[in-house]
Amino acid sequence: MNNPKYQPPKSDHNNSNTSNIDNSKIAKENINQNQVPIDKYQDKHSSKTNESKQEDFSSYVNSSILNTGNTDISVGIMDESGSFSPSFSSNIANIYRKIGYNATTGLIKNSFIHNPEFKGLMEGNSDIIKKLILVNNTDYLALGEIKFTMRNGTLESGTIVCTATFSINIINIQNVSVVKNISIPDINGNGVTESQAKEKAIQKLLYTYSNQYSSL
Repeated sequence: MNNPKYQPPKSDHNNSNTSNIDNSKIAKENINQNQVPIDKYQDKHSSKTNESKQEDFSSYVNSSILNTGNTDISVGIMDESGSFSPSFSSNIANIYRKIGYNATTGLIKNSFIHNPEFKGLMEGNSDIIKKLILVNNTDYLALGEIKFTMRNGTLESGTIVCTATFSINIINIQNVSVVKNISIPDINGNGVTESQAKEKAIQKLLYTYSNQYSSL
């Protein structure tokens, strides 16, 4: 009897290759499905970044102060404490009241002083003025700073000399521009105590401001 011819078992090599190709194709498709296009990711990321930059500035404004329809000016003067000085701000506001303007204090809150944008406002940055939306609150915004230094008197022993330096910018809210940049250096007051010398320096400064710089 003739034995059947030996047939070697069929190799699974081709099947294995086909399986590997199929698996690779499936994996690639899964990866593609999970990928987010770069441009879509960037748009989404950019949108979130822009939203975070859009700060609400209304919280820095005292909304109870409103434009009266007359010529309004709101005053804020910082002292060495790094906050608005209610007393000195009122002193400057009173000068404007005496010449017929409707003058207020406290329109810009102290919390804004610590915002990086405050320096720009002091310098009359138009973008920041627009962000604060002050047209319904005032016509002019007067922002300034006063500093004091003390030293011993040289002409009279036992006396104190206080030197006041003062700067202020007057911002026209309607035109979004600085209309006056005022600097008054070295106003001296003498006294036997620091508080007395400081008070005399303040009075001299207010007199100078009233007579030389108070027009808008």
